[in-house]
Amino acid sequence: MSASYSRAWVFDAALQERSAARVQRFDRGAALFTDSLPRVYDANFVRIDHVEGLAPSDLEQIADSLQRELHHRRLVLPDEAAELAEELVERGWSVSRIATMEYDGPRERDTEVAPAELVDPRAIRGARKAATADRDADLTRQIANYTERLAEKNDGLVFAAFYGGEPGAFCTLFNKEGIAEIDEVTTLDRFRKRGLGTAVVEAALRTALSTRADLTFLNADADDWPMHWYERLGFRTIGKRFELYRSF
Repeated sequence: MSASYSRAWVFDAALQERSAARVQRFDRGAALFTDSLPRVYDANFVRIDHVEGLAPSDLEQIADSLQRELHHRRLVLPDEAAELAEELVERGWSVSRIATMEYDGPRERDTEVAPAELVDPRAIRGARKAATADRDADLTRQIANYTERLAEKNDGLVFAAFYGGEPGAFCTLFNKEGIAEIDEVTTLDRFRKRGLGTAVVEAALRTALSTRADLTFLNADADDWPMHWYERLGFRTIGKRFELYRSF
């Protein structure tokens, strides 16, 4: 595990814990809960920091014990748990393979992209809901509440790019103690292919670089096309994490 990956993992863990309503620590990691948002997997999950010596059945027992009040199980495992993740998939779990990508490009960014601006998080609430409009209204509301909570609890900076007066793309930048993370990069379907996603990432990236953060990173689905787009913007994969889940 690289030093940069370890720092990114610890940074993410701190973001998650600050936004959780309660945290239950145990010898292998922590369980995070936000009882008001029970359907949001990102708000209610078990993070395993130390996987040495664990078997798939151990992980299932941990999840069942700590998440017994929920209608889902969610585990987040670090890079070295690839084999464990595959074994859990064989036992019926679903997995998302998430690439942690460090910015490794030039210190000065090209500014010839569509404009993006720093906005009040409330300005994009409608866009956040629109991004998950294929889900039911209650889940859409809970997801929007969670992303706003994450930004609020961690002093997140929200960038948006507009088209025709409407926010078409947005992202959040978290920046603390020399580390910056670009998160929640979203472009609404009807505004794609207009450079708005690039605009918000570039705005966040320029802000991170201006603070002289020595590690700037983001997390991307390792099995989806945006990862290759991030590579073109100057990011490189330094490790993976595994998000495993099942619902009841």
